[in-house]
Amino acid sequence: MSGLSLDKLLKKAENKLQNVHEIVQEKSYELIRQAYKESIFVVITEGFRSIEQQHKLYSKGRATPGSIVTNAKGGYSYHNYGLAFDIALLDDNGEVDWTIDRRWNKAGEIGKRIGLE
Repeated sequence: MSGLSLDKLLKKAENKLQNVHEIVQEKSYELIRQAYKESIFVVITEGFRSIEQQHKLYSKGRATPGSIVTNAKGGYSYHNYGLAFDIALLDDNGEVDWTIDRRWNKAGEIGKRIGLE
């Protein structure tokens, strides 16, 4: 994939990981590094969420239009305490690819190996 280096992925992650606990930040960077070695391009899509943001997400598909995206109300998500992050994988063109395939499985294996749940 041209133009998307490990450094760029790590830099993108910095913006999304503000207010996330430093140990969780380090685990996310390690996930990105280890996956990159396997030609799996991980991007962090979200880190810390306020309780108000969590309430809004919880409302989706319930009180507001859209699909349900979380089962955690505000105050009940690890995101609210800087202890969680979400990821997506990029395809060879640098676009987010939500197709669950061997890359997702491998990213999950890497995450478990480095201590993520």
